[in-house]
Amino acid sequence: MSEHTKGRLVIEKSSMFQANDESGKIVASGIESKANARRLVACWNAFEASELSTTQIEDGAFDKMHADRNCTIGERETARADRDELIEALRETSSMLRAAMLIVDDDYTRTTGLERATTNSVLLAKHAPRHAKP
Repeated sequence: MSEHTKGRLVIEKSSMFQANDESGKIVASGIESKANARRLVACWNAFEASELSTTQIEDGAFDKMHADRNCTIGERETARADRDELIEALRETSSMLRAAMLIVDDDYTRTTGLERATTNSVLLAKHAPRHAKP
């Protein structure tokens, strides 16, 4: 986190909440509520290992890196379901294409079809490894 306080923060309770660094030094005090203190500490700690400078964070680099988080949970679930459905359709199509190419008499068609099926298998392994079937 650039030249500022290094390390993780913890919440301490005095008359108001405060955030302390690992050595116990107060780095933020007068925090009005425990919820605000928790949020401040959580954000600080989340960026502790980040390569982003304070200026980059202020300029929105984190927001740009995580733009997909602006979609709703429902939209994300729908996108995942669509992805899974398309992966399965590609897998089935590749399997059917490979089987069909075994009965085709034309060498060019067989070679082209098998190459496409192999390319599909490579794409599935690259982009959907956790969906891969043995």
